Amino acid sequence: MNCPCCGQIVTETTIEMLRDVPLATVPRTIVNALIKAYPQGVTAGFLIQGIYAGSREPETALTGVYVQMHRIREKLSKYGWTVSKQKPGRGNVSQYRLEAITHD
Repeated sequence: MNCPCCGQIVTETTIEMLRDVPLATVPRTIVNALIKAYPQGVTAGFLIQGIYAGSREPETALTGVYVQMHRIREKLSKYGWTVSKQKPGRGNVSQYRLEAITHD
């Protein structure tokens, strides 16, 4: 795997290196929020607030987060990371969290 910053071969991509993964503006906003929260998770609502930051939120905002998460997972998997989703249980809200991909 190559470092997203310098391109050199690395055996493991650290969480800090994810800041250098080339991403468009909205995925970058999401990944930065996930990095900042790591190892904790963040809700879709929190991500939507960060994406729209004071602008009027469209009705399709949640669907947009789902689509972006799919794209982010594909991109980050090349660097040994993924975004997991903790399913909501009774009284809980689902959360997204960065996780290193382990190869057992």
